[in-house]
Amino acid sequence: MLRIPSLMLILVSLTAGAAPQLAMNLSFKSLLLATQSKCPASKVHRATPAALLAAEESFRNQLPHTHQDLLRRVIPRAADGTPQQCVGRGRAGNCRANAELDAIRKAGLMQEFAKAVCARGSAPWR
Repeated sequence: MLRIPSLMLILVSLTAGAAPQLAMNLSFKSLLLATQSKCPASKVHRATPAALLAAEESFRNQLPHTHQDLLRRVIPRAADGTPQQCVGRGRAGNCRANAELDAIRKAGLMQEFAKAVCARGSAPWR
């Protein structure tokens, strides 16, 4: 089990190179911690919003329908499926990428998403 100082050191080292467009929120930190333990070579900490959103959509599309429905329900959404917090922001990829990551975390699917992220290996996230 990690002690708090160790955990903080990991977060500081992981977030130092994080893409500035992505919010360093609880969901992104959860993803960073999960990938650090599963695949330390992953460069997801440098993901652009568009690359993260593409990975999230790919992940969602391969899930069973029950899990896809859960992802749609765990955060408020507009009629077209856009996360409610992103309505009126045009095609703001950073908002959608962060909102979809929140949905993955709230649905309890972060470990499964981390496995999908790890499958990319050390490929760039552009």
